[in-house]
Amino acid sequence: MRPNKETGILTIAAIRNSKGKNETELLFNEREQIFTLPTTEKAGADVSDRLQGALKKNEPVKAVLNPRRSVVEKIDILSPGELEEFGRARTLLDKPDKILPIDVSQIDPTTFNIVDKYLKFPTFRLCTRIIPNYKTAKKIFDFCAQQSCNL
Repeated sequence: MRPNKETGILTIAAIRNSKGKNETELLFNEREQIFTLPTTEKAGADVSDRLQGALKKNEPVKAVLNPRRSVVEKIDILSPGELEEFGRARTLLDKPDKILPIDVSQIDPTTFNIVDKYLKFPTFRLCTRIIPNYKTAKKIFDFCAQQSCNL
């Protein structure tokens, strides 16, 4: 059974105002779920300002989330020590490829597995290399699993 609350250090992908509701929607790079932050409280404007500042500066925040209700229960700014620890623990790509849109309607599903035909990313040139053993494959998988779900 999943716990009601999760606490984590997260980076903000986007902040959106929901239509017709007095709520703010938050998207985090480390979570695929969209969370809402009710803005009916007195401190709602203060929290919103802190979130906007963290998004502009690309700084992480400490969040208490309720994944069952898709609600952010609390947002805090990190202390300098927590920020330093987060920076050491976070693994970034040295030279990430640029994000390119793909027109899915132009892809023939019968030949989708032919990488060179549709995707001209330099990264896919590496797909011809053979993984030498299970340990290397696990290392690659663990690295990919730690990356963000960029929305």
